[in-house]
Amino acid sequence: MKLTEAAVRNLPLPSTGSTRIKDDKQRGLAVVLSAGGSRSFVLRYSQHGKQRQKRIGQWPEMTLAQARDRAAAMLLALSTGRPIQTGQTMADAFEDYWKSRKLTLARPQNDLRQWQMHLAPQIGTIPISEFRTSDVRELWSKWTRKGLSARTPSRVLGHFIRTLEDDGVLAQGTMPRGAPSAPQRRDRTPTLDEMRRVWRWAQTDKRPSLWRWLILTGARRREVSELRWDELDLDLMVWTCPAVRMKARRQQRWAIIEPMLPLPRRRSDWVWSNRAGTGPLSNELSVLIKRSGVDLAPHDLRRGLAVAWAEHLGVDDATIGLQLAHTPSSITGTTYQRSDRLEQRRELMARWFELLERPVT
Repeated sequence: MKLTEAAVRNLPLPSTGSTRIKDDKQRGLAVVLSAGGSRSFVLRYSQHGKQRQKRIGQWPEMTLAQARDRAAAMLLALSTGRPIQTGQTMADAFEDYWKSRKLTLARPQNDLRQWQMHLAPQIGTIPISEFRTSDVRELWSKWTRKGLSARTPSRVLGHFIRTLEDDGVLAQGTMPRGAPSAPQRRDRTPTLDEMRRVWRWAQTDKRPSLWRWLILTGARRREVSELRWDELDLDLMVWTCPAVRMKARRQQRWAIIEPMLPLPRRRSDWVWSNRAGTGPLSNELSVLIKRSGVDLAPHDLRRGLAVAWAEHLGVDDATIGLQLAHTPSSITGTTYQRSDRLEQRRELMARWFELLERPVT
């Protein structure tokens, strides 16, 4: 179909899904109409023996004439072996990448979180045409200086950049080989008094119940911050965390004791939800915990709990491992020992609460 501006405006929208209308004037150009009302320009082209499609822009922000000019320039770039320039920022490109590949990614929501937390603030506003290998190395350097374990965000970044390379949007080799320098592993164990200070600070925070659950159970931050109401049995006072949220991919039970209550008023499926009530709490707990005035990271907290339970409460290693949801290391633990010692661990949590309530020395 020979498209015109009026035709693009008046083309009927599909009742479901989307439909693509080719432009007879510009090779490869098409307008995609969606049931939701959007009208987008895309370029279809062949590269390395594969058919590819790249979004050019949105109508009416981009006119048909502008889309034709952009498509012609992109095809010219492809014919000369240069990267195609889309006029997008890296944030625009990631949005297209994530939407098109989220069904094939192993953990799409986790990848999106990594982008929002560690990548978008640094490179999201950079135009694709200006993105260079040096930008990746600068990111790696920042992560190393902050002591951030960059394995996960670097994996997300690498897959994203190599996809842009394969699509001809970025030059081959933009993503450097290797990996960011590993930061020195943090190995700090808080003292009992420091744990008590954090406990007292937690009662003044906006979400005291969240911190009570973290400190009394010893669960990991994601296991607690993404807690859902349907995981709780408040009659039996038991919390069952599903395997999908556990590091070892095994369902885990924790006891609920009275000091962990009350919980916030129910606003959504999550106990601690974001402001809109559309998802779990997204605040970075490692940032919030610094407000306590104690140099502490969430994993330091778990290390401190293990030491305090052993030294001050005389708890055996097996029970501590069960409470911290560690995978048993012996054949007996993995094959034969099926008890989770829930009631012993309930007693441990009650004794731990009493110890935390004592004055700081």
